[in-house]
Amino acid sequence: MLRYREEVFNVYLADLLRDRGVVSVPEFLHFHAKIFNRNRQILNSGIFPSNNGLSTEEENFMRTRRIGKQTRVQILVRDGYRCKMCGRTKDEVPLEVDHIVPVADGGTDELHNLATLCRDCNRGKSAYRFTNYTSMDMLPEGIEEHFKFFHDDKLGDYEQYHLYLYYKDGIHPGPTNRKFHHTWRISGTVYDSSSDSKALENRRRNEEAQAFLKKIKAELISEGKRLVLTEEGLCKV
Repeated sequence: MLRYREEVFNVYLADLLRDRGVVSVPEFLHFHAKIFNRNRQILNSGIFPSNNGLSTEEENFMRTRRIGKQTRVQILVRDGYRCKMCGRTKDEVPLEVDHIVPVADGGTDELHNLATLCRDCNRGKSAYRFTNYTSMDMLPEGIEEHFKFFHDDKLGDYEQYHLYLYYKDGIHPGPTNRKFHHTWRISGTVYDSSSDSKALENRRRNEEAQAFLKKIKAELISEGKRLVLTEEGLCKV
């Protein structure tokens, strides 16, 4: 039994590092150390548990191995190697493929129940009750159309810009009184070095809009909230 548990974890580590690259060695070793220490306790006590001595946390840690390599690659490609919840890419954060409806709650390995998530979102998604892959978006489609753009008067050597997204906290009639805000600057030196200042402004605006989207999604995920578009306007629920 002890050898079985060690072999399972060693195979699991090799599989993750070779095929997924989504769990750090320190994180794995933390679990492995716990297993090793419990092995010694079990051996000394002479009492061998029927579940191989794995805690719920450890079973959940191992569960993602049910998703085969080919399926994981298929999901990553389908999702563009981008976290389905926050939008960050494989170049920004480690990505995982996991069940949307947990296996313990009856979730299957069907493609509609699998999604690419970054580690932060995967750890935090328990605050939500998703039903399938298409329900995971934190923001309604075309949310950028609701951005409000402002350009301040020149401040010293800088041009300062703002993006706002106004919303209601909950679904209710009345004015939209809450907002997300994002700001950036372009220095005079950067303007002077550019051959096309208008193109520079447009490029930065597009880049900052994407950064703003990620910022909004990260805040929503940390709160366990979403933005929905209703007849009352844009609402956080």
